[in-house]
Amino acid sequence: MDGGMFARLGRFAVRRRWYVIGAWLVLAMIMGSFARGLQGRLGQGGFEVPGSDSLTVFNELKTQFHQDLSTGPVVVRNGGLSLDDRAFRDQMRAIQDRVAAVPGVSTVQSLLNGPEAEFASGDGHTTYLIAQLTGDQNRQLFEATAVTVVAGCDVSAGFQVVTGGGPAFYDRFNQISRDDLAKAEQSSFPITLFVLLVAFGSLVAAGLPIMLAVISLVVTLGALYFLAGATSMSVYVTNTASIIGIGVGIDYALFVVTRFREELRLGRSVSDSVMMAVATSGRAVALSGATVIVALAGMFLVSIQAFRSMAIGSMSVVAVAVLGAITLLPAVLSLVGPRIDRLRLPLRRRRRAAAADAGVPSSGFWHAWAMRIMRRPWAWLGVSLAVLLTLAVPFASIRLGQSGPRILPAGEQPRVASERLAAEFGAGVTGPMEILVDTTKGAAVPGNDPRAKVEALVRRLQADPRVAAVIPSLGATGVVRLT
Repeated sequence: MDGGMFARLGRFAVRRRWYVIGAWLVLAMIMGSFARGLQGRLGQGGFEVPGSDSLTVFNELKTQFHQDLSTGPVVVRNGGLSLDDRAFRDQMRAIQDRVAAVPGVSTVQSLLNGPEAEFASGDGHTTYLIAQLTGDQNRQLFEATAVTVVAGCDVSAGFQVVTGGGPAFYDRFNQISRDDLAKAEQSSFPITLFVLLVAFGSLVAAGLPIMLAVISLVVTLGALYFLAGATSMSVYVTNTASIIGIGVGIDYALFVVTRFREELRLGRSVSDSVMMAVATSGRAVALSGATVIVALAGMFLVSIQAFRSMAIGSMSVVAVAVLGAITLLPAVLSLVGPRIDRLRLPLRRRRRAAAADAGVPSSGFWHAWAMRIMRRPWAWLGVSLAVLLTLAVPFASIRLGQSGPRILPAGEQPRVASERLAAEFGAGVTGPMEILVDTTKGAAVPGNDPRAKVEALVRRLQADPRVAAVIPSLGATGVVRLT
């Protein structure tokens, strides 16, 4: 028996199996209690890009103009009433009062307190109000949800009220994404169990990878609870940790369990089979896990906190899965022993019995597959490359772009609001571009006229057919804002 580090680790897991299993169970129970509170510590934002022009403008607008780019436009329409009707005005005033009372909403502007021409549609049946949201990105998403709720309540018959804007879109996008990922995880679990049953042919053997994946995930989520208290973590960290944790947990357990069963069939004792499995497959698992962790660390190169938090969650669950595969799993295998082949599938038993009666060695499908490929490696290499290149052909037609309301289902409020605003008031209403021009330095240069240069910039922008309108305003320290 090789006396390497992993063999000694396997020997320790066998000799101290009750201590190892007990330690993992206690750890899982403690971390599981904290994991239940993880969701309350996660944020929905964290997608700002530090140092970007957009974030600079965002901060300057707060400083120079006391305004925030984050708004919650509420679109109000009534096909049977015009904007001049008193019932329409009363309804708008009620909506505006409710929205203004939402904590975090600094100002609300509409046709009641702003230029009517700007807030009136061409047909006279649609208008909108703008709620300025305050706080960081996480806070604004909660405020957008509150605006959506209060704007749509107690609305008279005939009125259609929908809320849009960036915060409302991202809040709804996050909710739909989390729900869909949760459904995917629930659907994939029975499929995964079925695949494991077919692969192992035994319910006990198939259950061990599931056990490792679940315990690894529970321990990781508990650890993330503490990490979320020290740094900002995205709500997506639970989904990424879950998907990757279940995947690598099952994958790593497959290596160890498969090798353990092979060693038992060769006539080794349970202890020697465990040590051999850890010394060989355990080493491969540790190397694979280290490779995955290094690869995931590349996400730290993206200077976005949400991506970095997802990297932390993914790297953590891989590390825990590796540790469980080379400590907890060997300890459990030493207890299970030959009983790992209990509760066999009838189909697998009949096939194995038929092979034994015929005097055919039961080397398995994958052994035969590997031997077939090694007999003609170059031919199979060409076939593999042809298949991969064929599957990669659609990538040549990929269209990249920014996410927007149109990626939401057709009936979602942010998408309906965006489409209605674009149709009634022009596409620029839903996404105005803000340009800041600092004229204070230019004013100190003799003979330089900053105002003339700003006016020239405005004329060039107005002449661009892609620009609907340019609205200049002057800040408190000579910073010009062009909307």
